[in-house]
Amino acid sequence: MKQLLLLLLIVQTAAISASPYAKCDLKKVNYELTYQEEIRIHVDNDKVIKVYDEEVNIENISEVINEKLRRYDNEVALSMNVSIIVDAIVSEDFINLIKEEIKKTPIRLVNLQRNIIENYSPNGQLTQKLINQYNSLIQNWNQLDDSQRYYRQIELDFVESVNQRMNLRQKLEAERLPGYLPFVAKPEPKTEISQQLIEKWSNSSNVRLFLNEVNISQSEFNTLNHDEIKSYYLIKLIENEEKIQEVYLQL
Repeated sequence: MKQLLLLLLIVQTAAISASPYAKCDLKKVNYELTYQEEIRIHVDNDKVIKVYDEEVNIENISEVINEKLRRYDNEVALSMNVSIIVDAIVSEDFINLIKEEIKKTPIRLVNLQRNIIENYSPNGQLTQKLINQYNSLIQNWNQLDDSQRYYRQIELDFVESVNQRMNLRQKLEAERLPGYLPFVAKPEPKTEISQQLIEKWSNSSNVRLFLNEVNISQSEFNTLNHDEIKSYYLIKLIENEEKIQEVYLQL
C-alpha cells in the first residue's frame, strides 16, 4: 500500500511539473528569452533605413526602437544591443547620425557590420564590388581630419588584404593607399607631452597604454617618472563602436 501511494505521489508531481500552468519565475524566463535579442538596423547604398524590416526616416529611429522596448523592463532593455548593418558605400557621417538617434533610447550596446566585409574571404574571388568597398572606406577616411580618423580593425584588415591581392592595373584605377594607415607606416612620434595628456592617460577608460611596445596598466603608468618619456604616438581604433586610443610611449 505504501509503495502504491509513493508511486501515485511521484506521478502527480511529474504531472504538475509538466503542466503549462505550473508556477515558474516568469520574469527570469522573459529575461532569458530576450537577453540575446538584437535590434537590427539595415542601411542600403541609397540610404534607405529599415528597423525590424520596416522602412523609417532617420529622425524616427529612436521613436520606433523606444516603442518596441516598452514591452520589456529596463534591465532587459539595457542588455539588448543594436546592430547597424550597412551596404558598401554608406558614409561614416551617415552612420554617426544613426548612432545619435540610438543614444535617445536606453540601449548602449551598438555594433556596426558592413555586409561585404563581414562575408569577405581572402581566399575568394576579388570582385569589383570588393574593390568598390575598398575605395569607399579610403574615401571616407580621407574626408576626415586626422584627429577624427579612427579605425575598425576588421576594416583595416580588409583594406590591407584587398590591396595585397589587387594587380597593378587594379591598383592604378583604385584609390591610392594612404600613408597614414597604421599598417602602412607607424604614426609620426610626438615629443611634446602636456600635463593635460598625462592626466588623460592616467584616468581615461578609453586609453590603452604601451611602454616600449609592452602593454602596461594605468597604475603602472602612474608610477613612472613622466619626465623620462621621450616621445609617443597614437593608434586610434573603434571597438564596440567606442573610440579607443592606443598610446605608445618611448623612454
